[in-house]
Amino acid sequence: ESVSARVGIPAQLTANVTTREQSFVNRLVAFTSSDETIATVDENGVMTGLKPGVVTITATAASGASASCTVTVAEMAFANLPASLKTIEAEAFAGADFEAVLIPDGCEAIGSRAFADCKSLLYVRIPASVTSLADDAFAGCGLVTVDRITE
Repeated sequence: ESVSARVGIPAQLTANVTTREQSFVNRLVAFTSSDETIATVDENGVMTGLKPGVVTITATAASGASASCTVTVAEMAFANLPASLKTIEAEAFAGADFEAVLIPDGCEAIGSRAFADCKSLLYVRIPASVTSLADDAFAGCGLVTVDRITE
């Protein structure tokens, strides 16, 4: 099987191992990457792309049986927000076409539907300085990973 991934965004890979007695998911296997400069994978199957390229991730069971998938890692299209930004107003970036947003340190508020309907958005990093975040700031974005820094 083949999958696509983005640099810096963790992706969960799944390996099913079935014994005569029961079935296990991501247990009794060792995950490996064919090139750890492109992507790494931890003992739980969490793969992280490090740079663009193609890599093979293999899950090997204790019995020696294995399965592999080809992962194509690509760069993400980042939104470039000014470092001086203190507030992201309501609907400021609604419908925008970017894949990742790094909210600048020092930003304090993200308004209602600020990033609503950003269908390509995959990842948002929100610093601890943000003390006001509207519940619907990312409404309609689909599968977006929000990394909220708390320190």
